[in-house]
Amino acid sequence: MKRISLIALKFSALVSLLIIIIMSLMSTLIIDQTKKAFIKEMEIRTEFFARSVREALFPEIDPLRLYFHVQEMVKEKAIQYAIVIDNNGKILSHNKNEYIGKIDNSYITKNIIKSSEMLSQKYRDNNGRLLYDISRPIIIGGKRKVGAVRIGFTDTSLNAALSPMKTKVIVITILMLIIGILGTIIVVMYIVRPINILSETAKEIGKGNLNQKVTIKRHDEIGQLATTFNEMIEGLKERDFIRNTFGKYVSKQVADAVLKGELKLGGEKKRVTVLLSDIRNFTNMSERYPPEEVVKFLNEYFSEMVNVVIKYDGTVDKFIGDAIFSVFGAPLAYLDDAHRAIKVAVEMRDRLHEFNKKVRGFGFDEIKIGIAVHTGEVIAGNIGSEQRLEYTVIGDTVNTAARIEPLNKEWNTEILISENTYEIVRDNVNVRQMPRIKLRGKEKEIQLYELVSLK
Repeated sequence: MKRISLIALKFSALVSLLIIIIMSLMSTLIIDQTKKAFIKEMEIRTEFFARSVREALFPEIDPLRLYFHVQEMVKEKAIQYAIVIDNNGKILSHNKNEYIGKIDNSYITKNIIKSSEMLSQKYRDNNGRLLYDISRPIIIGGKRKVGAVRIGFTDTSLNAALSPMKTKVIVITILMLIIGILGTIIVVMYIVRPINILSETAKEIGKGNLNQKVTIKRHDEIGQLATTFNEMIEGLKERDFIRNTFGKYVSKQVADAVLKGELKLGGEKKRVTVLLSDIRNFTNMSERYPPEEVVKFLNEYFSEMVNVVIKYDGTVDKFIGDAIFSVFGAPLAYLDDAHRAIKVAVEMRDRLHEFNKKVRGFGFDEIKIGIAVHTGEVIAGNIGSEQRLEYTVIGDTVNTAARIEPLNKEWNTEILISENTYEIVRDNVNVRQMPRIKLRGKEKEIQLYELVSLK
């Protein structure tokens, strides 16, 4: 039993070491992620703080509203202070009234004044406490900076947020150690016990006692060894003498190697269907409405149309201003890519009518879009540098689609499809044949069709 205990102890020590190493790595990662999540939460609070304060600063400063927003902010968990400053470092509002109206010349404030983005800084106060300061510029009209908001929390607050996670990691590690040690002992004893039986039997045989039989019923290598051992004993009995024929049979299994694939620059030729949609007269609209309203409008529009592309397993390659460039057939290809593309075009047109009803309620004018669908070969792949890659498609097919789309405005159509696409989907669409036309940069005329409806 001593030998068994020693082996179990060695295996338990090895398993414990592995558990500690794995849990140490995992706890470091988990705690780091928790810390980042806590700081991210503070950044989000700062963002909302800045938005609230902006309304109290423009068109004129409302000290009472500023004070209200500041006091509401410091009620939040872990926040030690909330401050509003102008571009000169003057404190417009503070959770401590005695600081209001004073100029803050600290390097923290100077960094904030210089920055046009959210800023996270660390410093120690007069009591030696480590503080985290997160600031966000206050922007009016999309680009004019009028000041900044600041919130601060202590290292103690951060550690308090991390404490439950640290406790969980410690408890889980202890439980895993207990389970690992007990499990290892049980498994090792299960494996070693038959070997001990074989060992005791071998000793008896060595003394000349051949009236032995190993009673191990297992369907593994140990069981095979026991059967062979019993056959050996029977042979010795028949020959009436003992020989040293005891041997061990050990089998080892080879773990499969995991191959790591590296992302390489380059591409492959693919036959795809590209869809390009564009808002007509968007430039005029962008000049008539405030920038923030235009951005909100575009985001609503893009969300509506992108959902259609995704619904039919297309890929939104990129947004080009107010245009959406989609691909069907890359990176994943289907046999009916062209059919999917025309379904998207028709559904985009239908959804636009509903979208226009909604935006009319917000005071926007109705919009019209033009859609071009074209099928052909492209080069698809990760294009860019090692620092920034973008999966995209390039080639004459893309350029042709871009040339076709503007013709919607000239011909007063909504959806134009090329002859290449029409030849694939002709049995499923109702179209109106358009005049043959020579596109810019092309030597030959091409045939286009207005997509009227699906059959």
